[in-house]
Amino acid sequence: QQLLPLLPDEAGTGAMMIAITGALIGLGMWLIGARFSRPIVTLSAVAIGGLVGLLLPQWFGWSINGMGPAVGGAIVLGVWAFACHRFCIGIWLGAVMACWVGLGTWILLRDGQSWSWPVVDGSTTIATFCTDLWRALPPSVIKVLPYSAGAAMLSGICIAMMWPRAGVAITWSLAGVSLLVSMGLAAMKLKEPNWLGVMPAQTWAQAVTVIGLVAFGAVLQWKLAPVSKAPIAPAKAKAEGGE
Repeated sequence: QQLLPLLPDEAGTGAMMIAITGALIGLGMWLIGARFSRPIVTLSAVAIGGLVGLLLPQWFGWSINGMGPAVGGAIVLGVWAFACHRFCIGIWLGAVMACWVGLGTWILLRDGQSWSWPVVDGSTTIATFCTDLWRALPPSVIKVLPYSAGAAMLSGICIAMMWPRAGVAITWSLAGVSLLVSMGLAAMKLKEPNWLGVMPAQTWAQAVTVIGLVAFGAVLQWKLAPVSKAPIAPAKAKAEGGE
């Protein structure tokens, strides 16, 4: 009920394709994402680094070709993501958890206020859009949201750093379920609104369903994720060699 007002109301070919594609990507992330975690994270970082490097001259008014910064950004960010895979997973897990905690904070503290997206026009930038979005929140949400989202982000990073394998499995399962639920709801709302009536109406039932999906995906990916083989200790290897 809280997610549906955030989704578009008018059906279009582009919106439907985005919703279906996002749901399929979420399904893959939920079931087998952890199996290919490091390559996907590295390639994503390469793409982000290349895009940021390409746009840097435009942002700062540099009179240079953007291909050089794009190549440099792709290499630097890609190498960093490959070497710091655990930390990248922690950031991603923390970001997804922060989004869910932010939604929960909005539901609990919105004081009956309805959601409304900021108006987007030709002069809108990312900074102005985020500023308008923040100012549209109720004061009670603004007071709590930075702390709740920050705690969720820190918790995600700590989980990934302390329990790497569990962190990878939980990250891909939670991110996949989040994308699958949001894009699946969007596809049903755009194409078959009657299907939404099949979903459980009680909030507790919806929460249990989402948690169950995340738990199932995490256990499945725990089994599918590759196990890193620890090197044999020198003393143990010498003892085995003497025998």
